[in-house]
Order: sequence, then C-alpha cells, then structure tokens
Amino acid sequence: MGRPAKTAHRSLVRGYGVYRFKKLSDVGWTLLCKGAGMNDEIPDTVVCIALEDLNPDNGFFLHLRRGEDLCLDGGDDILLPPTGGGLALLVWVDV
Repeated sequence: MGRPAKTAHRSLVRGYGVYRFKKLSDVGWTLLCKGAGMNDEIPDTVVCIALEDLNPDNGFFLHLRRGEDLCLDGGDDILLPPTGGGLALLVWVDV
C-alpha cells in the first residue's frame, strides 16, 4: 500500500466487526456492525474476510468466496452495487 512497514503487534488492530452490506436506501448505504473499537476515524487498512460468498448480487464490488480475504486501503473510494445482504468480517488495522 506504499506505507512503511511496522512491527507486528496486536495494538495494530484498531477494531473489528461483522458487517452486512445493506441495500441502497433513500438515506444511502448503511453497514451494521457488531464488534469492538470501531469509530468514525478512517483506518489505514481494512481487511475484509468473506463470511459467505460475496459478489455484486449481494452488495460487494467483486467476487470473493467464503473464507477469502481482501486488503483495502482505507482511503480508497469503493462503489458498492445497489444490492445487499452479504456478510463479512472487517478488521481495521494501522499498517
């Protein structure tokens, strides 16, 4: 991601949560979170672990099979499709 490496330590995990990608509504996208340490601050890196197959049919922007993971830059703009229902574990890390 173009950032200097940091020594691995559990303090790098800033939060985690189980998210359900919701359908686009009149108030915009909403994500339901169950977890610890989440706040409004944008993380450096988000690790997305699919809890079920994710794809554009259930609210994710690409195909990710259950158990697969994807690292995303916290500053990237991601357009989610206007569908919903997919579940993922998101881990916010400071790397």
